[in-house]
Amino acid sequence: MSLTNGGFEQGVLLPWRDTGNVSLIKSSIGARTGQYYVYMSARRFGTASISQYINLRDVPRPTEGNYELIFFITRLTGFTDGRIVVSFSNYLGAPIIIPYDNIPYENKYFRFAYRIPMNGFRSSLTDLRIEINAGAESMAVRLDDVYFCPC
Repeated sequence: MSLTNGGFEQGVLLPWRDTGNVSLIKSSIGARTGQYYVYMSARRFGTASISQYINLRDVPRPTEGNYELIFFITRLTGFTDGRIVVSFSNYLGAPIIIPYDNIPYENKYFRFAYRIPMNGFRSSLTDLRIEINAGAESMAVRLDDVYFCPC
């Protein structure tokens, strides 16, 4: 299985799994594309996440040796020392850490793209996890259009 329902347009979260305060919202105004997006929020020092298993055998082999992970986030709350953590199970590299203050506090989506070396995976099955970790203040985001592809 490759990444499925990355735009959340199936009207359900499946095959994504959610932990914490995660909601699938139908709103063409709040979505980046289509009509659905994921809303995640966490109270002080709390977390919320979505995750999905990816079978790398189902993803075309990258010609340059890297996969690319792309996703779009809107920051919905003001000051906080929280962060977004993106990780893959069975991956030798460090997780991607995005300080919340690095996302402009504007009512629009910002694109995040990362190259993930294919040789860092220890097996063909991995679990992609996108998590928010609130600091001393609560935090909330909108997430839409998650892609995992060869490059």
